[in-house]
Amino acid sequence: MTGKSPGFQQLVNDLSEKSETLLSHLKEADGRNHYEDAFIEKIQRLLAERQTVIDALQHTAESVGDLKTWAAANLSKEERASLIDLEKAIAERLRQILLKIQQSRQLLHQKQRTSQHYRHPYSNIPRDGMFIDQRK
Repeated sequence: MTGKSPGFQQLVNDLSEKSETLLSHLKEADGRNHYEDAFIEKIQRLLAERQTVIDALQHTAESVGDLKTWAAANLSKEERASLIDLEKAIAERLRQILLKIQQSRQLLHQKQRTSQHYRHPYSNIPRDGMFIDQRK
């Protein structure tokens, strides 16, 4: 069981390749404050492709035991460290992009509220306690 399975090794290579592709695409986001739909759609597509490889790895490992034990028996220390580093880098980049998108949304909502306030300055005034003169 300590010998490397060719199918498992191919899945690990695919995971590494897909992770590196995703990371390189995420690095393209450096310095951007705005993300086009195509950029985000490509991230989603790359994540989905990567997830299919991860699912296949888990399915392969389930026939023998759990993935962690299987990986420890079949991967070198350098391969495991490389995959872990890739995963950490991807997670950090995705977190940064999500944070920028959330900030962008908040700024957009703030601008919309400000614009709405200038267009209709009296639309949000509470009417409780207003004195209305009904004399004729």
